[in-house]
Amino acid sequence: MSGMADLKAKTVTDAVYERLKTDIMSGVYRPGQRLMETEVAEKLEVSRTPVRDAMIRLEQDGLTTIKPHRGIYVRKLSPKDVQDYYQLRAVLEGLGAKLATQNATKEDHDKLQHMLEDMHNILESHKNAKHFKEMATINNQFHQLIFDIADNHVLAQTRETLANTIALVRSTSWQNQQRIFETWQEHQEIVEAIVSKDAQLAQKKMEEHIYNAWRSAQSKLDENRSTS
Repeated sequence: MSGMADLKAKTVTDAVYERLKTDIMSGVYRPGQRLMETEVAEKLEVSRTPVRDAMIRLEQDGLTTIKPHRGIYVRKLSPKDVQDYYQLRAVLEGLGAKLATQNATKEDHDKLQHMLEDMHNILESHKNAKHFKEMATINNQFHQLIFDIADNHVLAQTRETLANTIALVRSTSWQNQQRIFETWQEHQEIVEAIVSKDAQLAQKKMEEHIYNAWRSAQSKLDENRSTS
């Protein structure tokens, strides 16, 4: 019985962990925000134990910070952290787009086009903040698909080491309706380059996209610091 109980507890903890991680990455919980065990447990309808265990895992991932006698907070990054991560991400994502262009099949082109359509449909149908999470999810899937098509495991693993930290910054971009629209436009340009098999242009457009995301995120972080 104890083995089954442990398995069930682990499953609940995993579910809570994945939910909190998704919420942090999509901007539901923002950098510097305190995560309250009781509130999260009530929201997810679980006990506090799996919530506490999940929060410890998030701290190990670099997504949260535990402050003694104060609680657990979503991690805030310094301006230098943001600069360093985005500069490296631009190189990685640009190379990913270049390799994806060289490898992409007609089926891959269709998948990318469908993602653009999904993003556009959300833009046309919804204008309020509760749908930012859905937009962030599709955006993550878009970038992941490009790396899947690129089919370079070392590149993918290197990018994965940045994923959690970048998500902390990128989540703030989804509070900006204009940036969401710009993201869709930039995705269009990237896909057009991939479909036309112009690897150099795809790399250039992806790098520009990442630098634009950096500027948007930095502007939002500056705004948050000035009002805090």
